[in-house]
Amino acid sequence: MQDENPNDAILPNERESIDDCHFRYYEYGKTGAIKPTYGRPTYLREFAHMAAIGWTQPDNLTILWQCGGSLIWENFILTAAHCTADANNTQPDVARFGDLNLFDDSDDQYAQQLKIIEVIRHPQHRFSARYHDIALMRLERRIELHDTVAPACLWTDDEIRFKAFEATGWGATGFAESRTPILLKVSLTPVERESCTSHYSGIRGLRSGLHEYQMCAGDSKMDTCPGDSGGPLQVKLLHNTRLTPFIVGVTSFGTACGFSVPGVYSRVAPYVPWIQTVLRASGEDAQDWQFEPHACALRYVHLREYEPSVVLHSSGENEQLDLDEAHLFGTSSAQVVSIHWNETVAPGNRECYGVIIDRSTVVTLARCTQANGVPPSHVTHLGNDSNIVTRHHRHPDYREHSLLNDVGILELKDPFEFASSWDFYPACIWSRKNGMDGKLTVSGRGLRALNEIVEKEPEINNSTLKKTINTVGVVVTQNGTNCTIPRQYATKLPNGLSAEHLCFGAEPFLVPKTCDLAYGGPLQREVFRWGRRLMYVNALSLLGKDCGFGESAVAVKLSHHVEWLQSVLLPPRTIEKAAETRPFVFLNPDLEEGDECSTQDRSAGVCVNAQYCPKVAQGFRQNRGVTFCQSGSLVCCPHRYIRNGTNEEWQEIDRCNVDHQGGEEDMDEAPLHMVSIVWTYPEWNRVCAGTIISSRTLVTAASCLDMTKPPSYVHVNHPDAEIELRLEPGSVTIHPEFENSTKRHDIALIRTRSVIDGHFGRSRACLWRNTTHTPFLLQQYVYLNDAVETTEAFFKFNTDCRRAFGRVPQAHELCLHVDDPDHTFFVDEGMPALWTKPGASQASYLIGIASHRSTVERSVFIHTRVSSYIDWIKGEL
Repeated sequence: MQDENPNDAILPNERESIDDCHFRYYEYGKTGAIKPTYGRPTYLREFAHMAAIGWTQPDNLTILWQCGGSLIWENFILTAAHCTADANNTQPDVARFGDLNLFDDSDDQYAQQLKIIEVIRHPQHRFSARYHDIALMRLERRIELHDTVAPACLWTDDEIRFKAFEATGWGATGFAESRTPILLKVSLTPVERESCTSHYSGIRGLRSGLHEYQMCAGDSKMDTCPGDSGGPLQVKLLHNTRLTPFIVGVTSFGTACGFSVPGVYSRVAPYVPWIQTVLRASGEDAQDWQFEPHACALRYVHLREYEPSVVLHSSGENEQLDLDEAHLFGTSSAQVVSIHWNETVAPGNRECYGVIIDRSTVVTLARCTQANGVPPSHVTHLGNDSNIVTRHHRHPDYREHSLLNDVGILELKDPFEFASSWDFYPACIWSRKNGMDGKLTVSGRGLRALNEIVEKEPEINNSTLKKTINTVGVVVTQNGTNCTIPRQYATKLPNGLSAEHLCFGAEPFLVPKTCDLAYGGPLQREVFRWGRRLMYVNALSLLGKDCGFGESAVAVKLSHHVEWLQSVLLPPRTIEKAAETRPFVFLNPDLEEGDECSTQDRSAGVCVNAQYCPKVAQGFRQNRGVTFCQSGSLVCCPHRYIRNGTNEEWQEIDRCNVDHQGGEEDMDEAPLHMVSIVWTYPEWNRVCAGTIISSRTLVTAASCLDMTKPPSYVHVNHPDAEIELRLEPGSVTIHPEFENSTKRHDIALIRTRSVIDGHFGRSRACLWRNTTHTPFLLQQYVYLNDAVETTEAFFKFNTDCRRAFGRVPQAHELCLHVDDPDHTFFVDEGMPALWTKPGASQASYLIGIASHRSTVERSVFIHTRVSSYIDWIKGEL
């Protein structure tokens, strides 16, 4: 799709497929994007909570660092109870933070070392047993907060969903190995208690086996070892583009390390009430809400490390960031709406969302088209005024509470007002069966405080922790090997995922309440097609937790339901009855070619082939009565309308593409096709635009010529010369059905007295003859600062121009969007819109003639569609 050239696109005049969205909303597309980056100091933020716990030796010079711990309050460490005394029953007395290498002072710039003044073991812990192996240590004072030293959070939920943990410590690197002076981390995976128990049956201190407040984790190659005791078993959870460490467990014990036997850890969640009690007893203002994951994550968010995806590179004392590469953005997809019911119909909070795909159309889940058998009352967009739902459509094969065929459509009362200035335009439906793989954005809703980018300590209180906003997450499509559906949804999918389902997710887990899935919201991304980037919706969210982060979520692919969507969005057009459109036809089988005949208005004529009487052929197409002679190819043609097959101007028009010299023309610099039609009278002057279509004929808008006095001359501005061409008497021909009030059939011809000079041959515009298809990307002639220039214009389906003109333009009218964001151009009646055919000939085709501008949408114009008037033009030559 990267090679699609909009200049090559030729579209049907009438909509045929919902895959035309990219052309319908082309004006809103982006041509590129600039990603901002900035730098910040590089600190060792990853282990800011890690504490080394030591025992000062009798010489007061040496410290034995024999345990680890985690800073969880500004003056409290969480560690293992068995770390509260050494072999001599001596309590530790010192803790060190911000120092990765305990035996090298090269990284001591930000290190902090404080005395431990109180040790509090869990009251149920016994040194003779391995239960309740958890303790707190109070420091002599609060640490100095810095990027390198800051407390971690506690995981307070009994449910542990995480697939992997990190354990850190200065312990031994293996069985019978010495301790490492450098802080190391290992990645471990959870091990079911039943499996873990087999390794520890009959072990001393576990008389009752492993308890529920203990957990196991391990790895085939890595393990925690002696010296790691008391250290954290942790996860890093994402929010605000930052990663906050959450302590899930405290390293308790294991067998000989390095033998692939899982280690045992004290789960933190059951002990949070005890921890709070100890803090409060020490005079700390430790309120319950401060331990909630979302509240704790915000306390030191400005000090946390950024998620790896936003770090471009890190060198020396600076790291370069690109926040456009974040996983989460505290913003809303511009195409998402919230769906609502009256409280009496659907009491309570029913979360449903949908995607704007048209000015007054929303696609959503089937389950969101009814509640208790009643359709929704209205939708809201970005919290703005509501829009009433007028009709709803539910997939006919959907069944209540099912996850199959869960697709629906809502029609709205009022059209949306799109604006490219703030990226508000409809989403296109990705209709290709091969799907859209790779990165997508998913819509959700989360706490505002967890989604805003912060650079300083935020204000945290109960009020700020209740405000929610729409948010967008970056996820990837997943297949059977990496699609892990949460167990709670398995019953809803007894047969697994079907062909209509899309599995998606992202690797990092989120802080709870950061992003809750917007059911019916889009999985989408911008796609570059035909020279512009527009948003495409691939699927609608069905189920999942935390927007698919950490564990997979599921969506329904719209491409699987294209036929049904198209049947609703593009129903078959109503065909007018033949009796209402058929012209009156009189057939005289006795007349042969060349015979004298009489037309229906009693004019004398001759039976000729229809191609030599374009005036009558055009009349037949416009439903006027026609007299045929003997067969459908012979018509009774008035003498004045008969044209012989050697008419030079006919041949010029018919051979335009073949004769066109091409190759050198640049419409931006030399507007060779356009000429000026000039009136010079004592009382007023006027200039209109015309287009050269043959050596003696110009085409223009009838609205330019609907005046009491004929034009004086035609001014041709050519690089080689400026020529004034005099006109023939009676040289102006206005289409007989032109209506000045409505501007319908707004076309006219002007004949010059003399032949335009031969070297103007390449300046002729060929006439576009295809009556069913139109080139998409055109060049529109405009006036800019009294000079003639060209700008891009986009073909629009007539049905998309209803709002601009208060009606659907007719088939002989062409609706164009002229690219004029600042409204600096002036498009006069008669100014041409042309298309240059790709290839060697480079012939330029006259597609439309400007007629009038919309007063509602200033960039939208009605042109006269030239292909509808070919026979009339030839009939007048």
